[in-house]
Amino acid sequence: HLNGTPISTSAVEALGDAVLCACSPHSARSIGPALRSVAELMPLARSIRILGSGVLNFAWVACGRLSAYWEPELAPWDSAAGTLLIEEAGGVVSDLAGE
Repeated sequence: HLNGTPISTSAVEALGDAVLCACSPHSARSIGPALRSVAELMPLARSIRILGSGVLNFAWVACGRLSAYWEPELAPWDSAAGTLLIEEAGGVVSDLAGE
């Protein structure tokens, strides 16, 4: 719930209408993969944001403010809390391979 109202993930179905969120790389080894993924998705999505906080990104996906979020290096404490938020809001969480 958000301010007493049930939340749900985005109803956007087409990538061209989606507002996506990429990670803010935490280490030198994640800069390349992060920027490559943004470069590949930028022409296909409505918009890509980089907000900086993994758990905030998960929360915004859970309440429909963002359509999707990805990060190649995610701390378990962020992914555990974020996964629960998104699944409770009716969304799906997977790894970068879709599993």
